[in-house]
Amino acid sequence: AAGVASAPVDVYLTMNRWMNNPHPVDAVYLPAVVALQLQAQEYYHRQVGLTESAIRPEYLQAARDLYKGRIDWDTFRKRSPAKLQDFIKVNFRKGGFTGETPYWQVLQGNQAYRWRSTTPMRVYYGGMDEVTPTYIAELPENTQRILGGEPAQSINAGSKADHRSVFIFGVIDQKKWFDELVAAEQNTPVK
Repeated sequence: AAGVASAPVDVYLTMNRWMNNPHPVDAVYLPAVVALQLQAQEYYHRQVGLTESAIRPEYLQAARDLYKGRIDWDTFRKRSPAKLQDFIKVNFRKGGFTGETPYWQVLQGNQAYRWRSTTPMRVYYGGMDEVTPTYIAELPENTQRILGGEPAQSINAGSKADHRSVFIFGVIDQKKWFDELVAAEQNTPVK
């Protein structure tokens, strides 16, 4: 079985939403997340110049320092804006509209939830999650239903559950669920 606690399973849609359709609930640490993701993608996918093409020049050094571990989150936060739209160049964000640039193509190629699952799955979300919106969290369940994969369930941790709460709720529920699956396989009662 597989359990996914508050994960943005569609990286392309999630990044595109973060960059081009901000919401008041968005996490203040999104610029840091995106700074790390951009630089990792630039390095591992050999997309030279990606970081410079995406991050506004006045925040580029802070992003590099964070990625290389030269500064911590608190220092980065003081040297960068809280809103992702103020951190990323407008033209770079617009590339997400069509998804045709190498950056966006890599993100589109990472849609694991679109694979036909051969194992049962639970995906957790919450009403106040500042990272993973409900409609993103429900994609695996709906996709597996379409593809005829193993059962997938979207489980709501509650209308007031934020990202951390969803993660904790998911871990607790997964432990119980995994124990039940093991006990059923071994024909033993759950402890």
